[in-house]
Order: sequence, then structure tokens, then C-alpha cells
Amino acid sequence: MHPPIGDITGYLRATGWTGTGHWRGAEIWSRDEFDVLVPPAELPDTAARLRELTRCVADAERRTPAAVRRDLGRVRYDVIGYRAAEHTESVPAGLRAIQAMHDLLAHSAQEALAADVLDRARIALGDEVFGVDLVLPADDGGRRTALRLLRTCAAVRTAADNGTAPDGVPEPICLAVADLAGTERTGAFALTFRWSPLNPRPHETLTFPAGAGARIHAAATLAESVPAVVAGPVTGLFDDEEGERRLIRVRGVLELDGTPVGRRRTVPVRLPADTDYERALAAHRDGRSVRAEGTVTDGRTRGIAAAPGGFTVLDHPAP
Repeated sequence: MHPPIGDITGYLRATGWTGTGHWRGAEIWSRDEFDVLVPPAELPDTAARLRELTRCVADAERRTPAAVRRDLGRVRYDVIGYRAAEHTESVPAGLRAIQAMHDLLAHSAQEALAADVLDRARIALGDEVFGVDLVLPADDGGRRTALRLLRTCAAVRTAADNGTAPDGVPEPICLAVADLAGTERTGAFALTFRWSPLNPRPHETLTFPAGAGARIHAAATLAESVPAVVAGPVTGLFDDEEGERRLIRVRGVLELDGTPVGRRRTVPVRLPADTDYERALAAHRDGRSVRAEGTVTDGRTRGIAAAPGGFTVLDHPAP
């Protein structure tokens, strides 16, 4: 089974080939000194013509026919590739990497409100070095999922340089990225994002150096047990007796074990008592800053569950 003719011309157009004419009903596409013929529709010899086209494209692009044939079949898809630095991995590390890619896709699809993408995506083994490709349909839900995964993994990559947990990235994402680093999470690896030629954008690669996985894992797991503090103005309050109770939002820099994490942002804080919520409401009304101390909570955004006695209204006004 070969790709639709429209997919083949879409691939040629996106990879530097130019339509230069026609011959006996077929389109001529050229690149440097190479010319290929694209049949107009299904003909008795279409399969043979496309095999010849694949070999010529492979010569022009200095790749193998198998690699070109694979990409011709992925024209309508975005491809997220994981590649380890090593040619082989131990069975436990390899299986852990495959599970991590599944987890990254599942969380990203959920965040992008595209849960069906998980069922429509495909998985393929990489070539040359150990790796896995996630092949996602490049429609609205698939592209949202891929972009969500790119943004969160880029935030994790940036935070890996200083060993902090990335601001606003759920812990399961951090742990899944760390699990891509092989045995003891010490290996180098890369994530590549290649976009469908039918909906193009610049390809991107995130390179994680040796040791980054261990730092990511340590930062994500350390944050579960260390003291968490935030101070600043109250920017929102929510209290539903039949649902979410005593939740406020404080704009400030989250500190974990005395170390600032990320930039100044809105941090969700769950208060332990109704009296604390009433004081937070008054602080919001009067424009005063507050301070909350407790344990880390995880969700869409990392926050704080304030300990009993851990919420205070500060003397100075909010900035």
C-alpha cells in the first residue's frame, strides 16, 4: 500500500523539490540534477513508478530508500522522536524509556483536551541508535498535543541546567523525561519534533546532556518533602462548600527549602481553616500581602497546602 499521490507531492514540495513540467500525464519534480515523475493517479504500474521515485529521492537526499519510504508514509503526521546516545540499552532501561514516552504523550493529550490522540497515535522504533518515534496525526488535536509536549519538555530542559523543578510543569512530566536518560538516569538523549509537510513549522530538537536526567529526577522528587513558602498579594479566592475548599492564589516566588524556584507567578494555596480564609479575604480587600508555608501540592500548577499556623497576613501593603 503506497501513500496518496497528494501526500507525495506535499513531501516533495516541503523538502526542496520543484515542479518543472509534465511528461505523458505525469508531473516532473526536480532537485539539483535529479528529476522524478509523479503519476497522475492510480495506474496499473503506479506501484513500480513510486518505487523508482523513492530510489531517486533517496539518492538526491543521500538517504536510504527505506528512510524515504517511511517519511512518505508520514506526510500527514507530526513525529516526536526519542534518541538515546547509546546504540543499545538494557532491557529495563529500554522498557522504561518506552513507558516514559507513553506517559509524556498521555499527559500532553490530556492537557491539550485531545484524549483520543493516544488511540490514534502510532509508535515506531528508531534506526541507527536506540530510540522510539511517536507518530501523531497532524490535525487540530494531534498538533495541540505535540506542541504541548514540546513546551513542557523545553521547560524541563531549561530547568535541568540548575537542578530545579520547572515552573508549572506537573511532576509526572518531569519524572517521565528523567526516565528517558537510561540506566541510573545518567545518559544523554534528545527529543526531536518534526512537523507534517502539509502543516509545516520549523523542526526542533531538545538535547539533554549526560546527567540531566538525574538532576531532573532529584528536583522533582525532592520537592515533595521540603518546606514550601510563598509571599505576596492575594489575587483570587475560591471556597465551595460542596467542592474545592479554602483555595486562594498568591502572586509571588515559590520557595522550596529556602531556594526560589522559577519566576514570580500565581501560586495556588490551600488554607487549613475557615479563619485563615477569612483573613485572606480581608487581606485581599485591604491590599495587604500574605505569607503561606506548608507542603507542596501537585496538579496543573505546583502549589502549597498551608500547615496549621502557616498562614499569616503581613504588615506591609501588597506591591
